[in-house]
Amino acid sequence: MTGDGLRAALGGRRIGAHLALGRGMVRAADRAVEIGASTIQVFADNPTAWHRRNAPPDELPAFRGRLLELD
Repeated sequence: MTGDGLRAALGGRRIGAHLALGRGMVRAADRAVEIGASTIQVFADNPTAWHRRNAPPDELPAFRGRLLELD
C-alpha cells in the first residue's frame, strides 16, 4: 500500500523518517518517496554547531520545487 491508500489507512496522518541531507536536499525528498514516506521534516542547521549557517542553503529553491512536484 502506498500514497493515498496508505494515508487513508492511517486516518489521514502522514508518516516520515529521518533522512540525511549530505547528498543534497532534493535527493532527500526523492529518497523519502522511495521509502514510502508521505512527509519530511527538515533541520537545515544544527543549533549546537560551532559554526552556524548565515544564509539558507543554495539548493532551497530546487528543493521546494521538488516538494511541490511530489505532493
